[in-house]
Amino acid sequence: MGSFSAILTGTTVVYHATHSSRLRAADVFMVWLTGITGLIQCVAAIVRNGPNIYLILVLLGIASVNAINLCPGFQDRNGCIALQWHLAVHALTTVSLTCLALGDGGDGWT
Repeated sequence: MGSFSAILTGTTVVYHATHSSRLRAADVFMVWLTGITGLIQCVAAIVRNGPNIYLILVLLGIASVNAINLCPGFQDRNGCIALQWHLAVHALTTVSLTCLALGDGGDGWT
């Protein structure tokens, strides 16, 4: 997950700096790869060790990011995610990946 997170950070920064369609494709691919892998890791950790507050926050973060992406109320007139919600997606993703690292390390609150 660390490698995926690092690559995702790189593709996101470079895409937002250039708005290149090729980099957007790479960024979206990394979003999906990191998200699906993180969800699988989270569920596996819950099955293996039981739930803890960090892993619950990961699941809530994933649900929140998907709600922002899917609900029309979070979009602007052009059908894109409004800027404040776009920033929220980045913040939620960062918090969720941090909680995943903490929750899967065995030190989470049970």
